[in-house]
Amino acid sequence: MTAVKQNNPYAGYLLGKLYYRGEVVPRDVTKALYYLEQSAGQENEFAAYLVGKIYLTEEGFKDAQKAIRHLESAWEKENHYAGYQLGKLYLYGREIEVDQEKAISYLTASAEMGNQYAGQLLHSIRNNRNWSAATGTLRLLHHISKIIQNRIADERKGKEGGIDRKLKRKIDEKKQAHGLRQG
Repeated sequence: MTAVKQNNPYAGYLLGKLYYRGEVVPRDVTKALYYLEQSAGQENEFAAYLVGKIYLTEEGFKDAQKAIRHLESAWEKENHYAGYQLGKLYLYGREIEVDQEKAISYLTASAEMGNQYAGQLLHSIRNNRNWSAATGTLRLLHHISKIIQNRIADERKGKEGGIDRKLKRKIDEKKQAHGLRQG
């Protein structure tokens, strides 16, 4: 907290990220936005990107114009994730008006910076124009990676896997019948 009070943009970003994810402290999106916006105001591209993403996706906080402003701020500092998000926004036009030229421009630059998702989406746009299938595939891969990351994190924290009560009770009964330790 001392580093945050001393206006350290990286400390503000980290604290905001912790509040957003709810890992070490209880999840609080309002506090997360406070610290992240403070950090973004101090030229932290990662904070600006995360603020933009929160304004795009978080129920109760959705604001497309604020999201675009923060994503563009991160993009100015060459954050390829922000370029990918902006490209998708302009390509699909869910929150804003569709602008395919801008979308392809953002996606191309983001792919040139090494963003694989932008490259895959561009490839799909150029080859078969089946954007929704490409995006669905990318989302599926993203969600699978999150599931794997969460599973690894749970194992590191010592949490048991997804065994429900009834199955656990049956396992414990069988262990007891065999004279094994329960747990």
